[in-house]
Amino acid sequence: MRSVTKDEIEFIKVMLLSKKFSLREIARRLNRDNTLVHYHAHKMGFTFDSYDKWTEDEIAILTEMAANPRYWIPAMSLRLNRSKRAISAKLIRLGIKRERSRAYYLDINFFLKDSNKLWYFIGYFYADGCIHKNSASLSSKDGDHLAALIDTFSAAPLCLRKDRIYEWQTKGEQLANLLKDKFQLTERKSLTMKWPTCVPNKYLPDFIRGYFDGDGCVLWKNYTKKLTVRFTSGSKYFLDRLMNVLLQFDIKGAITGGKNKFDLNYALKSSIKLYNLMYKSSCFYLKRKKEKFDKCFDYRIKNKKGNRINNYNLVS
Repeated sequence: MRSVTKDEIEFIKVMLLSKKFSLREIARRLNRDNTLVHYHAHKMGFTFDSYDKWTEDEIAILTEMAANPRYWIPAMSLRLNRSKRAISAKLIRLGIKRERSRAYYLDINFFLKDSNKLWYFIGYFYADGCIHKNSASLSSKDGDHLAALIDTFSAAPLCLRKDRIYEWQTKGEQLANLLKDKFQLTERKSLTMKWPTCVPNKYLPDFIRGYFDGDGCVLWKNYTKKLTVRFTSGSKYFLDRLMNVLLQFDIKGAITGGKNKFDLNYALKSSIKLYNLMYKSSCFYLKRKKEKFDKCFDYRIKNKKGNRINNYNLVS
């Protein structure tokens, strides 16, 4: 083990004196073991309460997560870099009582009746979902968005994986079989995914918006000030069909890439039409992606490059 440098010791001292950082946070920032930081803190005369005290930010995050029954203690532990035992003890000291979650409750009727949110979910699942023989799961780095999406039909809590991705999972053959039979999903779908012919025309915008929020992005090049909207998939067949469907709305794009990674790209004119298609009368969407759309359009309008945008009457 490499020895602790003077700069590191000084860093530990400054951080502890600020009383804003816990021992674990300091160890993480230095990429050092907790015990080693503990030892040097003790040598400098710091007491236990002074270096391992919960900060106000940590308590605020813990309280917010504890209020949502979808977040388990392991997820709180990973988020705050605290042990599960410390999380449980702090919840007790704060007087926070958590109701037992009905982990695998599922309202199957949600999947039997067409709705905007159902087809948004199916589009999102085509992008980031995974189906097995006896289970189905959906992952996203946007935990709040995922929780709001599944809240309609499931009480299963979200797990926070070590790669900082939130995951919803439900066990049982009922939903897995329904996703296969009604919505044409398959196991190990990444490279073999087909376009679902079951999507009603009325709900195409919801399905496309769902897939976009999962595997789509808005690209803004600062140098050229050009906007590109992109859908990504490992299945070229799926993107071919998506491109043909969007052609029905006079939205023209092109597919690039290869070797199990393909992109469907749209330039400014088509991006405007795609924006109007996806967000007109939309009831549910990922806010950060729509906000990036809006930011790009606002820039062009404010810098007198918005004639082409204004001509297409952006939906609000």
